[in-house]
Amino acid sequence: MDKWATPRKVENAYHYINDKKPIYDYDNSLIGKWNGYKARPTSNFRGSIQISLEDGSGDVWYSGEVMKWGDGYKLLRDG
Repeated sequence: MDKWATPRKVENAYHYINDKKPIYDYDNSLIGKWNGYKARPTSNFRGSIQISLEDGSGDVWYSGEVMKWGDGYKLLRDG
């Protein structure tokens, strides 16, 4: 019998990220950590999180899907 890998669970970043673990981009490069700020979802917006960049150059907002990745999370799209 063939063994198949368990598919990774894909979640919305707003609902899934609730701790300050490392966040990786879709190319598996470390970009930073969640800084604690979120924008609530509305009827036509999925909500977003703010990520403090690892290089100290500022913060970025991200709205989209993520999945658990090693010791942190992986963003599944750019921006």
